[in-house]
Amino acid sequence: MTNTQSNMRWGEDGPVSLFTYVHFIVGMIARLIGIPIGWWLVMNMIFESFENTCWSINFFRGLATKAKSSLMTAKEASEFPLYEGDSPINSLCDIAACTVGWFVANWLIDLYHEWHMDKKN
Repeated sequence: MTNTQSNMRWGEDGPVSLFTYVHFIVGMIARLIGIPIGWWLVMNMIFESFENTCWSINFFRGLATKAKSSLMTAKEASEFPLYEGDSPINSLCDIAACTVGWFVANWLIDLYHEWHMDKKN
């Protein structure tokens, strides 16, 4: 692969990406809507496994193609890379971010309840 071609890839190669922060926020939302941590971990692992299947990667490539055609000039679209899925380390970090998000939300809920009870007394 030439240097130009390697720059055209778009995947989650490193441990943390922009989407890792999205996973953190979704973990917080999961706790706020009452999903138990055990179910949350199982759902997350299933999602991360599914996210890296050929079908899913092609689906995300299709979304990127639609976004390219409506949001970019022809020159920008020709430079837009292909999605290639997450690296194993990124998938693990996404699962960790979802889990940490869940526990942070749980901690904030506990703090709120303690504060609320102190105000009543």
